[in-house]
Amino acid sequence: MPAPFPADAVVGGTILSRRANEIYGHYVWLARWSDEIGKDAALDLKKLAQLALIHCRRFAEFTATPSSELTTAVERRFAADGLVWATRAAMLSDLAAIRTEATALHAFVRDQVLEAREASKIIYSDTTDSGTEVILTVPKPHPAVTEVAKLRALFA
Repeated sequence: MPAPFPADAVVGGTILSRRANEIYGHYVWLARWSDEIGKDAALDLKKLAQLALIHCRRFAEFTATPSSELTTAVERRFAADGLVWATRAAMLSDLAAIRTEATALHAFVRDQVLEAREASKIIYSDTTDSGTEVILTVPKPHPAVTEVAKLRALFA
């Protein structure tokens, strides 16, 4: 009787499925944080730093021309949560546009929004006496909010 899994099965899935899960995860975070930043009354520097310096950077690592195997894995991962494009080319086009905008937002925050960079360094260790996290915000309008809105528009 054959084993119920492939002989080359890996705990946690294949490298391609893990990479597809990472891409999908960063996609979800890009949509979530960009949406929340747009709705918040003030610009939360922690959210901006996490969006731009972590998720945008990591999503941008999704290659401009992925292999057909990775494309299939990404397509299946998105489909598992009901995100389906009419064609594979449409999916790649949308993801490439998001990648381009994510790369631009990452560069903008890295180079122009120094307070977010500084906040990202202290946010996890800086606490009040009660042990709650310090929220670092700046008033809107802020140039970074416009850049985040460009990214958010791609998820409509």
